[in-house]
Amino acid sequence: LNQRPRATHTEYTIVAGRISPVTEEQVREMGRELRETAAAAGAPSWLRDWLERAEDESDGLLAGAVRGLGDGCVTIDSARLAGVEDFTIVQANHVGLIVNLGASTTPAPAIPIILDRLGEADEPVDPSATD
Repeated sequence: LNQRPRATHTEYTIVAGRISPVTEEQVREMGRELRETAAAAGAPSWLRDWLERAEDESDGLLAGAVRGLGDGCVTIDSARLAGVEDFTIVQANHVGLIVNLGASTTPAPAIPIILDRLGEADEPVDPSATD
């Protein structure tokens, strides 16, 4: 899509799925806690040594894995569209973005976002209604 010109009369919204159970912020917090633990008195020397070797790369690698995982088919970074600011990440896999495969009556996470952008979030959809 980034190779094609955009329709000037169209508003774009991207709803991207992430199947990772943790966010980048949680990864950073875990890294901070690990550094504090390694710096504490009585921490094992192997932990300090390992952390010193891995410190330069660890946060970036872990955060990149969370970003890169995406919905299992499309990475978060590749879901972006140049010039589109309306970008929402939901907790879902590729199919689970728009289809609820569970027993729950809760709609799949992308559906309320799509309805909101279409201006129909508060209007019930009656499939039997005709114009």
